[in-house]
Amino acid sequence: LASTIEGSHKRPVSALSWLPAENEIQPRTGRIVAPTTHDGISQQLVTLAPDGMVLFWDLRQKKEDKNGALLWQYIYKINVSSVEGLGELSGCRLCLSPATEGEEVTHFHLGTEDGELVNGSWLLPEAEENPSHVISSHAAHYGPVVSVQRSPFFQDTILTVGDWTFNIYKAAAKEPVIKSSFAPTGLTCGRFSPTRPGVIVTARADGSVDIWDLLDRSHEASLQHNVGPAAVTALEFWGDGSPNLQLLAVGDQQGTLHVFEIPRNLRRPLPNEGALVDALLKRELARVGYM
Repeated sequence: LASTIEGSHKRPVSALSWLPAENEIQPRTGRIVAPTTHDGISQQLVTLAPDGMVLFWDLRQKKEDKNGALLWQYIYKINVSSVEGLGELSGCRLCLSPATEGEEVTHFHLGTEDGELVNGSWLLPEAEENPSHVISSHAAHYGPVVSVQRSPFFQDTILTVGDWTFNIYKAAAKEPVIKSSFAPTGLTCGRFSPTRPGVIVTARADGSVDIWDLLDRSHEASLQHNVGPAAVTALEFWGDGSPNLQLLAVGDQQGTLHVFEIPRNLRRPLPNEGALVDALLKRELARVGYM
């Protein structure tokens, strides 16, 4: 399958994500309906580009033109504009809500080329005079947001990476509850640890990887490792969730792939770590609210 030029984004696709198999998007309306397949395999995905559009696709929605060629186009589209109405948002990173029911199902977070973190919904709110797909928007970074990820342990916790810092947001806060110190060079991506709630990995433009353990120290990384002379461009964890072995795949600007084993103390969760990190984030949330 390949989408048509006329029925696609107008700028390069910057992010895509498969929709949960538990729900499906109804064509043209965007409403959530019961899945028509029951094999647990998603047939729909969403794409984002800096052209201000979020497009939804279905692998089964295909047509033929008069010459018999397949035409594959999006089934639903939204235009994401700034809250002030001063233009379209240039989205570059996307994170969908993990909810499977309720209003949260249609929510998403996206990072923009202008450094904003946007919370939105692909369904317009009803009974509003000037409805918008954007629920809230905050200035998160000085430059493009290069990573947006939801914590695998706390659904209301979002990690953003951009310029020289990473931020951790709670859903109820307009400001980050945790903001890292400035790195010596620009950050290129970041990930939450899949086994430790308090560990974050960030990559730098000078070829280094930093591992932050928030329960150990929050003003600096707990471990720094130089991967090579080229900027690190991609990070991805591998593992079945077991703390016995955890690998980190690291890709760099020269096209080289590196695989590292995460040290034992940074992959094995501490006793009651989830509750400790939750308490830390709540304290910081209260501090931000007070300020």
